[in-house]
Amino acid sequence: MVNKIEFKEGRIGMTISVLFFKENDVWIAYCPSLDLSGYDTTEEKAGEDLLYVVKDYLTTQIKNGTLKIDLHGHGWIEHNNHISEPRFCDMIRRKEASKITQLADFRKTNMNVMVSC
Repeated sequence: MVNKIEFKEGRIGMTISVLFFKENDVWIAYCPSLDLSGYDTTEEKAGEDLLYVVKDYLTTQIKNGTLKIDLHGHGWIEHNNHISEPRFCDMIRRKEASKITQLADFRKTNMNVMVSC
């Protein structure tokens, strides 16, 4: 399944790749396809923080009318009814993601985000 963003009836639904890892005593949730991150003392709270950051990102981009432009700048690809996230292998070639995937204890998952517009 391809991670993507879809526009439906006044709502935006998005599925993104997320890398979880720990640095010292801090958990970090990093979305390489948007270059956004959240952090906290637990993995769960770091994911919640990232969710807040991504929702704020989407709301701001929609308000400014720059969402599609910004997504294209991050390598997202537009199709008929959605825009898809870059392939994971392409994302991890970026410097930040490459360092994370070399850590012994990173974990990759997907996150669903929904906002009204």
